Amino acid sequence: MPKASFYFVLYLIGIVNLLSIITERDYALDSLVRDYEQPLKLSAPSVSQFVVSRSDTVEVLVSNVKSSLERSTIQYFVTSQSETGEVLTSPIVDSETGNAKFAGVFDKPGEYRFSVWANVMRQLPKGAGGQRVRTGSDTATLLIVVSNEKSEIPGTKFSMGVDKKAEQWVSGIPYIKTVFVNTDPRKVSLAGLPAGFRRGVVGDNSIQLIWDKPMPGTLQIALSGNAGRNLSTALDAASLAFAVNVEPPTWNPLPQKTAYWNIPYTFQSRVGELDVNDYTVSVFANGSTPVSSLATKQFPIVVMPQPTWSSMTFVATSINGHEIIRTEIPVKAPPPPQIKWTSSRLIGDDYVISFTAEDVGGKDVNVNCTLVQPSGLTAVLSARHGKAFTFTVKNVTATRPQALVIRTSIHGIGGVSAPLDRTFPILY
Repeated sequence: MPKASFYFVLYLIGIVNLLSIITERDYALDSLVRDYEQPLKLSAPSVSQFVVSRSDTVEVLVSNVKSSLERSTIQYFVTSQSETGEVLTSPIVDSETGNAKFAGVFDKPGEYRFSVWANVMRQLPKGAGGQRVRTGSDTATLLIVVSNEKSEIPGTKFSMGVDKKAEQWVSGIPYIKTVFVNTDPRKVSLAGLPAGFRRGVVGDNSIQLIWDKPMPGTLQIALSGNAGRNLSTALDAASLAFAVNVEPPTWNPLPQKTAYWNIPYTFQSRVGELDVNDYTVSVFANGSTPVSSLATKQFPIVVMPQPTWSSMTFVATSINGHEIIRTEIPVKAPPPPQIKWTSSRLIGDDYVISFTAEDVGGKDVNVNCTLVQPSGLTAVLSARHGKAFTFTVKNVTATRPQALVIRTSIHGIGGVSAPLDRTFPILY
């Protein structure tokens, strides 16, 4: 009875662990599906300044884009909210970011409002059906103030904004933050940049801030800006705060430590909490032979290791071309399957032995099992193919042998295990 209770407890522990794994898998899948169901998010300057009869542009940023294919195929639409019906030209879309620039020329001063929205064909992950669906966006409003000269708009208050107020990043690759402004960015001065930050590329309505060597930890950034228009502080001053949490690059979860020839290897690790749109993962055989390269949202990566491979290398690379993390695992010949004895007991007149065996990757195996000693008894194996087996020696109470010797061999992808003889004493 104590032995039976011990195995029953082990059984309960196994069931609890299995339920935990299933719950975690379902939660991860639900989170992924909910993320894919979120619409595109558009960000635009609160006010853009144009000059009469002069062509100018305003930039609209998009976020929650799931792949490079979406960034290159996104479609934008714009309509005028003004009674005069002014139009903006079809946008120029940056295929690397998905952001769009709208150009326009206005004949007279005034305020002009436009509504902008976008949509894209989205490939859902396999766990969510795998079909392609059209995903829309929220609607952004463009307010364009047109005057004879930009400096003649005294009523426009300077403002700054970012697409994300809190962001995850990893050490080892430059951190680039885009700050949007509603005035000429070349005239904007910024105070409060932390040590290590510098100004980068200046766009039509944006300024890049670059942190070349991010250090682990949470950094709170509080900026004070001045539009440089020589207006009052109430109009020319603005502030902006955002945060970035930097962690060392790690795979989450850790990839399987070993791959085997001709057995599919599934890689679905991500780089910490880094936004999956910020990097891709490439796979190399033997350190340098390209095998696959995918955006993280196209996961999982399934690779069939070849007998000529001795290793596989997984490399995460940022969208700016910086290597984030590299991991190499060995590729080996698959080992023969091993047997695990789970129980042996007398049930009525029969002696029943239970055991399990499985191949690499959890696949079924072929089993051969025979009774070596004593002779003259009938023995039955429950199945020749599978993972769980019972070997029943019939009517042992008739002759009451002191022990049974059985011989097993297991055949799997890695070959046949050496025949194993095992003795089972019998307590009557």
